[in-house]
Amino acid sequence: MFCSVICCVTAWRVEYHKLHHVGIHPICIFWLIPQFILFEVMEGLNAIELQDFFESQVSESMNQYGP
Repeated sequence: MFCSVICCVTAWRVEYHKLHHVGIHPICIFWLIPQFILFEVMEGLNAIELQDFFESQVSESMNQYGP
């Protein structure tokens, strides 16, 4: 959850910069890199935790449907 909040704050800062300073400083695609890196880290951690939760909560007969 903490990484999700940081990702949203980063997206907000980039959008704020785009809206208020676009005439002064040109914005390029590289401004989005931190936002997407944080999002991928969050997604990777989430996938691992969901798989662990599934394996611990599902019965043995349903465990084959996990992957």
